[in-house]
Amino acid sequence: MNNLHEANRAIELISQSPGYYEDEEMITFFVTSKGWTGAEWNKYFITCKYSVRREIREMLHLEKFKPTKNITYKICVLKSESIKKGHSTTANILATAKQRGLREPAIEMACLIFNKLQGLQLHTLLSFYLADIIIMHRPILNKKNNMFYLIGVEFSEKNTALDIYYEYVPEDREPQWFAGQHFAFFDPQSTNELQLRIV
Repeated sequence: MNNLHEANRAIELISQSPGYYEDEEMITFFVTSKGWTGAEWNKYFITCKYSVRREIREMLHLEKFKPTKNITYKICVLKSESIKKGHSTTANILATAKQRGLREPAIEMACLIFNKLQGLQLHTLLSFYLADIIIMHRPILNKKNNMFYLIGVEFSEKNTALDIYYEYVPEDREPQWFAGQHFAFFDPQSTNELQLRIV
């Protein structure tokens, strides 16, 4: 099975859902903040029996998690195709986002995006390890292993999970992201910047 083809198919399925818009390199949708603390998000995920990694539950209790309330964010997901093949480093992805006027999302937006995508039930149509959407917030240091993590949404055959991600290190090359992974930012022009508290 062609993983990149299936990942692209996943993005097509998302874009065909109401409230989602797509062009050749990006898909956009909107999420609205609830004012929930990290602890409240954790309680919600447990109640709904959503799949969330333990490390992420710990991240949500950090002081860096700063909730906003009733702010609607325009989320912009850069498709893997928008990044030049072989140049899918974090630096290049951030540069591409900057050229489009996009900004790094807060950790809170990872929760909002995950919750939004739950309703699509794409896991019934996808294969494991396909169509990951990485939330490009500022990386969080895991002091236990001294690694920096990002939060992302993973679609699998069984469910949609909130997982942790980091670049892989190919031999003799810079750290890279995998083909078929897509990268979520937000458009500040569609949000009241006076209310933003980006982490």
